[in-house]
Amino acid sequence: MTGKRIHLDQAKRWLVRNGRPLEVMRFRYWFEEGSTEDVMDVLTGYQNEDGGFGHGIEPDFTCPMSSAIGSWTAARMLFELKTPAAHPVIRKLMDYLIATQNRATGMWQTTFPEISHFPHAPWWSWHEQAQEEWQFNPGVELAAYCLYYGGGDEAATEAGLLTMRKALKRLMTVNDMDHHELSNFQYALHILQDQFDAVEADTGFSLRRCEDQLHSLLYQAVETDPLKWGRGYQALPLDVVHSWKDVRNIGFEDGLVEKQIQYWKTTRERDGAWPISWEWGQYPEAFAIAKRQWQGILIVERFKKLKQLGMIQEET
Repeated sequence: MTGKRIHLDQAKRWLVRNGRPLEVMRFRYWFEEGSTEDVMDVLTGYQNEDGGFGHGIEPDFTCPMSSAIGSWTAARMLFELKTPAAHPVIRKLMDYLIATQNRATGMWQTTFPEISHFPHAPWWSWHEQAQEEWQFNPGVELAAYCLYYGGGDEAATEAGLLTMRKALKRLMTVNDMDHHELSNFQYALHILQDQFDAVEADTGFSLRRCEDQLHSLLYQAVETDPLKWGRGYQALPLDVVHSWKDVRNIGFEDGLVEKQIQYWKTTRERDGAWPISWEWGQYPEAFAIAKRQWQGILIVERFKKLKQLGMIQEET
């Protein structure tokens, strides 16, 4: 598989010249023994007084107010940094999630009217039925963080289990699901894998049953024909493969991951970054900034994935 490996150094040069400080610090954390404190120093700049995150931490969503999407984006980073549950940033985030959960639906409001006052991608626009489209994106993953970081916090545990009851019922009864929401379920099951007994006791669904259903839905949601890759915005195998074990569990054929790594090599631009596969169709100046920020995020996320798979090569 050596021939499928992708060099790292050119990506670093691109980030230093063009990336946000957040992506630069995350890159250093993953590949240069950078400190968690350096990432946290930048990350906390996106946290509001209410404990939620905003300020464009998700570049397609520039509203400075706290949101479920901004908080979910930050929570993934906090989890990858192995941030302890007692950390003040985590405690403030838990307070925000507890305060903003819709107890009737078990969801967190994905979009809201104030978004329209700031540049944003059209899919984040608010309308009365928006939550019916988003469902448990990102709520099920936020619930997992509530349970993971809740510890002795009864309110966080209650919030997490309330959502898991409703979300897992949805997972186990649908025949198809948007790949973004499936990603939230995939992360949620991973986050809770060592404490799923409590979830099963409350919901009646075992981790094995949930994983089997999730893997079936993931396979349906992913484009597995390399000849069709690059035709607009779509889910590809490496969007849902985080380890070689995932390849087997989801049922992808041998060699499919290597084919996508080769695809990444051939679609990478000469400056070391990848193009993004979507457009806003509005706010052209703001989109130009968001596009650049997303390219930095893609560099960090794709090389992190390659590291997890043992497919990174240093330039000499």
